[in-house]
Amino acid sequence: MNTPTASNLDPLACDIETAAQIAGIHKATFRRHFIQTGKVTPRKVGHRTVYFIEEVRQAVSALPNVA
Repeated sequence: MNTPTASNLDPLACDIETAAQIAGIHKATFRRHFIQTGKVTPRKVGHRTVYFIEEVRQAVSALPNVA
């Protein structure tokens, strides 16, 4: 049986810097367009704030297309 290690697991959540990188935008823009509008929900784990990667991807996918 293979025991999963950190190197072969896909993360479920990330910090704001990584979430903004996934979205391809600056951290302040991520806050303004996704967090403050409620499209992405920050969650607390101890003292850390994390963001579900799938939720970030869905929020980016829901953005309007450029005409």
